[in-house]
Amino acid sequence: MREHANDSVSAGFVLLDKTLLTQGIEKILVLVRYGHFDLPKGQIEESESDLDAARRETDEEASITNIEMLWGDECYNGENVVIFVGVTDQEARIDKNPVTGIYEHHSAKWVSWEEAISKSTNRVRNAITWARDFVRSSNRD
Repeated sequence: MREHANDSVSAGFVLLDKTLLTQGIEKILVLVRYGHFDLPKGQIEESESDLDAARRETDEEASITNIEMLWGDECYNGENVVIFVGVTDQEARIDKNPVTGIYEHHSAKWVSWEEAISKSTNRVRNAITWARDFVRSSNRD
């Protein structure tokens, strides 16, 4: 576990659709709330590693548990956010937050990198841009 300077650090995933990726199509999962895109992510608990928190939050927010990290565990470390890159063959399902009992997002969908970047907040946009560049440069190796 890594010490974080700020207790409100979030961890999550940029997830690519595994089935489409095998066809050379890169689509990533976004969670939608009031027309803005977010990633499955949430606060890292005191006893968790960044990766464990990212997996837990992705399960809680999108009901996705089958995640393969084809590019290893390198991650984006931004201001108060740590984002890993993975692939999944699962479809997202939005459920109520198990603690608060409310829906944190309205829907989930698979979109292009460009659409995700254009409809995301700066915090998420930077992580998505990093992930796109990371995946594309790794695929050229």
